[in-house]
Amino acid sequence: PMAGHSGTTSRVGLRGLPLALLLLAPCCVAMFSEGSAYVPANSTVFIGKFCFTYDPTSSRSIGRLNITISAPTLTSQQSAHLVIFDDESESYPGPSGQWAALSCSDRMRHAKHKMKLDWKKLQAGQQKFRFRLREHLRPRFWYIAVADCSGAGLDIAYQVEAVNDAYGSTAHFPTDKRLALPAFALLSLAYGLLAAAQRRASALLGAGVGADSTR
Repeated sequence: PMAGHSGTTSRVGLRGLPLALLLLAPCCVAMFSEGSAYVPANSTVFIGKFCFTYDPTSSRSIGRLNITISAPTLTSQQSAHLVIFDDESESYPGPSGQWAALSCSDRMRHAKHKMKLDWKKLQAGQQKFRFRLREHLRPRFWYIAVADCSGAGLDIAYQVEAVNDAYGSTAHFPTDKRLALPAFALLSLAYGLLAAAQRRASALLGAGVGADSTR
């Protein structure tokens, strides 16, 4: 009876492993996102963030942001911008009451980069933005947002691609999740080995039970 109880526990544990792997899988998703959002009047809506690496010895860029915006209802009377922040205290250190109290124009002043949305381009199709980023001190989060300071509000669709140039085949992974893919692969391998071992043990146990029943 004790042996049977132990085998049941083992099978239940192994059945839980695929669920654990599935929960880990979203952490391994590279940074290419798309979606739609409504930007309320005089406000800022964040559409993405990415952790870029750093290089203290080089003056070259360490990463790229490729962003595409669609906003066919934007008019010439509206003032809307794509804005880029980083996690420095003078830019965007994170959500807070102090940040929430800032006006749209005050938030714009905290941006590291800002580009005006061109209503002519957007009424005809899309507007594309390309940024190259440099960082010498430490890995840093960068945030992508759209701001409409005109008091009208705006519907947008967007695509965001972020690239860590130094990471080669894993360039689309943020620095904080760069090791998630190898970890996921190791867990998958471990699960496969455990599942194979369980099947082998079950087969041996079944053969033993069959032999006993024929005596």
